[in-house]
Amino acid sequence: MNINVTGERPGVYSSYSASLVTSRRSGGKTVGVVASGAGDLAPRRVSSLSEAAQSFGGDAIVMELLSLVFQNGAPSAIVVLAGENPTEQEITAAAGKLETEDCGVVICTENSLAAMKIMRDMAESAANSRRERVYITAADGTAAELCALASELQSERTVVFGPLPKTSENTVLSAAALAAALAGQIAALSDPAIPLGGGTLSGIAAKTLTLADSVVDTLVRGGVSPVETVSGRVTVVRAVTTRTRSGESEDFTWRELSTVMIADDVLSTLRSALRAKFLRAKNLSTTREAVKTQVMVELEAKKNSEIIADYGEISVNQNETEPSRCDVSFRFAVASGLNQIVIGAQIVI
Repeated sequence: MNINVTGERPGVYSSYSASLVTSRRSGGKTVGVVASGAGDLAPRRVSSLSEAAQSFGGDAIVMELLSLVFQNGAPSAIVVLAGENPTEQEITAAAGKLETEDCGVVICTENSLAAMKIMRDMAESAANSRRERVYITAADGTAAELCALASELQSERTVVFGPLPKTSENTVLSAAALAAALAGQIAALSDPAIPLGGGTLSGIAAKTLTLADSVVDTLVRGGVSPVETVSGRVTVVRAVTTRTRSGESEDFTWRELSTVMIADDVLSTLRSALRAKFLRAKNLSTTREAVKTQVMVELEAKKNSEIIADYGEISVNQNETEPSRCDVSFRFAVASGLNQIVIGAQIVI
């Protein structure tokens, strides 16, 4: 695997690619919020509603979103205010401030296509700078309209949930509120391999919304994560990303949200472990062997935790053109979520 390192800063870098293999099969993230509201662009971290009230107590919208984020399990949130009725330039500036923060899930109160693309680009740029995250948004519309939206976004770093259920007051649920609750639940996952499908959201009550199987099929295949309501509670049918193609070719490699989250978990864990153990080391054969052993230890731990299904082909070599660089490559298979159980019965009379 060729990893392009353009800078000279010492550190541990990573890249990844994925392929479908037909022959085999961390606890808590911070939620980043780009919100409309008056204030400066300084990111503010809060770990509870009482802390949030000190900074945003006068902003009902921000407080509602943070309430849903915390109710659904997120340990903390970082909020950047983009301004009242923010322009695209103001959203871009706020997203830029959030890009450099350590948050695994991001949302935005603005729900226009332009705002979604800004947040998508920020999530992808941050991931390329080793600050991996996913952007969560929600939208309403027909299955065809939602799939068209997903096609416009087209990224393994972006997840669109929909359609929006109606509240008990018979109004359409706020897209930002649904995204906040979902972001909180995703951030709370200690095991990235556990599928989000089947989970119910706290803090949101809605009228019954049941999707026909044909609609669910259309949404999932089109890169949209369907939601329904069960006994007044919003539940996720299946969590997929908007990445459905590579170029013009259909490609479902990154369809499952858990695939992205597992890859992020594995790479960030390896970077941290290698950075801690080989901060001031010589690029000798003994060091490279130690690096290989440490990579194996970390991957074995992920396998034992059932985050990955298997791993292999670990190689550690000194770069041919840059003697101070050590190239590590390996393969691993993600642990697939259990979405369906198919029972075949033969009845004898």
